[in-house]
Amino acid sequence: MAPWWFDAPWRRGKLFFDRLREYPEQEQALLRIVLCPVAIALYGSFAYRYHVPETRDTLIILIAYAVYGFATFIDGVRRPERTSYRVFVTTAMDQAFVAVALFLGDREALPFIFVIFWFLIGAACRYGKGPLLVSALVILCGLLGLIVLAPWWISNKPAGVGLMLGVVATSSYLCVLVSRIERRARTDVLTGLFNRSTLDEEIERTCARLKVNGGWNAILMIDLDGFKDVNDLLGHSAGDELLRQFARGLQQLAKRQDLVARLGGDEFVILSRAGQTPEDARSLADAIHELIGRIRCEYEYSMQVSASIGICLLSATTSLGDGGVRSLMTLTDRAMYLAKQRGKNGTAFVHELPIP
Repeated sequence: MAPWWFDAPWRRGKLFFDRLREYPEQEQALLRIVLCPVAIALYGSFAYRYHVPETRDTLIILIAYAVYGFATFIDGVRRPERTSYRVFVTTAMDQAFVAVALFLGDREALPFIFVIFWFLIGAACRYGKGPLLVSALVILCGLLGLIVLAPWWISNKPAGVGLMLGVVATSSYLCVLVSRIERRARTDVLTGLFNRSTLDEEIERTCARLKVNGGWNAILMIDLDGFKDVNDLLGHSAGDELLRQFARGLQQLAKRQDLVARLGGDEFVILSRAGQTPEDARSLADAIHELIGRIRCEYEYSMQVSASIGICLLSATTSLGDGGVRSLMTLTDRAMYLAKQRGKNGTAFVHELPIP
């Protein structure tokens, strides 16, 4: 039995923050509200002991930032949808407050230098490279202004230059780190192809673009017939190697505009945006059948491995409906199983499905 404190009300704060993960702007605003009063209390005790105009001005900036934090949280609650404009503005304002505090507080505001890097990391982790670069640019401009205008910073230019170089180095490393994390989040670990979530996003964009520009595109869902026999008889390492070889072959077949994804197991998808006719989709499917035949011969697989392919054609009239991308993928999956029912190693179009 769990102890009495396990479900105590104070633990609900963790659950509250978990719910806010879907709304990073609200989460960021709530952190401003929670942490800024702590900073005000700590710096207020320092300002009380060393009562000089600079400490008073720094304390005023901290209070103004707390008010700003409440304002951003209220705005986030009223408009929970994420907007790029609001993200960039709030990210720039965070660093602008730091620059103003360092300017007005002069030497007395130096304890808050760490906040520069705190905001850089926060922008990178929550929003990615764009807001990170905005955050870095704003504080670099602010530090440059301090070196030119603020008395303490004018007499300590090496410290300012070193801090600017630290911002550049930290931002550069964070950009590389965020790029790697984003790439891993968008790709399949085994094959390096894009994953299901990335595919869904691209299908939505493709359908929206077709409504404006017209034309034909296609979704090709591919399932490897006999793949289970490879795993059972030759081992999972052989199965993984087959998947990697097939993935590389699909990437070579695909055009530059196309997207190749792995859904999981032995299911792959090509979002063909280069083809403009149903015949182009059929030709690509035929090339995939030839590809799996070459791979089987090259690696001397003793069992029959082939591909069943379902094709869903996309045009300006394609509607995602209430089911969104899932409805299109379900239809394509049914077409792929229709190809299996016909004897495998074949291709079927969605319009060939029997009418229920």
